[in-house]
Amino acid sequence: MNQEKTITDFHNLFYDSRIFKKITWLGHKIWKNPLDLWIYQEIIHNKKPELIIETGSYSGASAHFLLSMMNLSGIQANVISIDIVKVHFPKTEGLLFITGSSTDLNIFKEIKEKSKNKKTMVILDSDHNKNHVLQELNLYSELVSVGQYLIIEDTNLNGHPVISKGFNGQTPGPWEAVEEFMIGRSDFSIDTKMEKLLLTMHPNGFLLKNV
Repeated sequence: MNQEKTITDFHNLFYDSRIFKKITWLGHKIWKNPLDLWIYQEIIHNKKPELIIETGSYSGASAHFLLSMMNLSGIQANVISIDIVKVHFPKTEGLLFITGSSTDLNIFKEIKEKSKNKKTMVILDSDHNKNHVLQELNLYSELVSVGQYLIIEDTNLNGHPVISKGFNGQTPGPWEAVEEFMIGRSDFSIDTKMEKLLLTMHPNGFLLKNV
């Protein structure tokens, strides 16, 4: 059996079927690969971030999932999620939704202030256009604490390996943004160990802050 081909074929089947759109967390649509959510759980338990910043809220379920995993790990923590569309999620202690663009400098300054003196992890999952993701990377990488992760979601688009051109036909996308961001950098490294469950929608997207 050609393992790489098998994984790629199943990855395309999983993605093109859009089955991830039917996945829910406590009744709310979450649009995630459950294998990636399991890895998030492991990262949170092992790294114990005090704050997770998420760009791209959708229904709010992913932010709630992250907060739930933090609470289960005994962490007094908060999640901040930013989206251009207002999220109508039940009010939850420790969960803050901000309406606006993740690259709006006023919003970024607000989030930067809230992240002071907190072990901070960042997940990027908003507009998947390369230029936007690169803007986010250049901004939010500053907020990631040493030993924590900067995760770029949906790097699987544009043939990495899914054939889809990405949301709204945007190409290049997150994979290409990561490639450019990583040129000449030593403060982050790509942690492929976080791809151990074989199918991830974020290949080469788990960046570990080293210094």
